[in-house]
Amino acid sequence: NPSAATNKAVAKLFPLFFALGVFLTLAYYVLDHPNPKNLDQKNYWFNNGYPYVHYSSHLEHCLALPMVLLHSLTLTSKSGAPSNFDNIMAVGTYMAFYLGGTHVNQYVTGHWVYPICDDITNEHGDMGRNIFFAVLVTINFMFGKIGLTIVQMRRVGTKRKSA
Repeated sequence: NPSAATNKAVAKLFPLFFALGVFLTLAYYVLDHPNPKNLDQKNYWFNNGYPYVHYSSHLEHCLALPMVLLHSLTLTSKSGAPSNFDNIMAVGTYMAFYLGGTHVNQYVTGHWVYPICDDITNEHGDMGRNIFFAVLVTINFMFGKIGLTIVQMRRVGTKRKSA
């Protein structure tokens, strides 16, 4: 059985788990998978001895969304439900750390992690890219809130059934 501290951590971090799982799957299929530079890179590796590169990309990204949905429907914690504050703290802290690391990586290597960052910077400049990042952060907060809502609705339904 998990300890009380583990239950509490899982509850507090749930909005982050949910937001990242939903975002990983949706962002990959909307932003990364159809990107021409990404397709060129995968085709290069496919033609140079990596016959499963296309499959591995799907397997790496497609399962996150169903898994976090399953997690949201089965989350039980004796430490209580996660809160809006947990969403802000967990998602906000992670996004600040991730975007900070992304910028450090770009500064050190001269390359963005994802081709879409180059595309947006080339078309709209630094301000356009920063707006893009701000929109992505906002979307992650919204996904965290959706996860919270699913858990809260499930808990209300469970309380009604037991009453």
